[in-house]
Amino acid sequence: MNQLIAIALGGDSGAVARFLVSAGVYQWLGRGFPFGTLAVNLIGSLLLSLLTEALVLQRAAIALEYRDENNGEYSREPI
Repeated sequence: MNQLIAIALGGDSGAVARFLVSAGVYQWLGRGFPFGTLAVNLIGSLLLSLLTEALVLQRAAIALEYRDENNGEYSREPI
């Protein structure tokens, strides 16, 4: 149940933030072109790419640590 509440709160805050950014950009640049939607999508793409890069770097560090512990090899001992 706590996970459901956390997801709901995250969705609510994300929707409000998207609306506020979009409304601010529309007020600033006008409604002749959907600049608000463009701005929100570009910001979201940037944040997702940063998150992806961080996760890839974390995984690479874990793999290198595992490799160093096994003398440079990825071999596993038989179970």
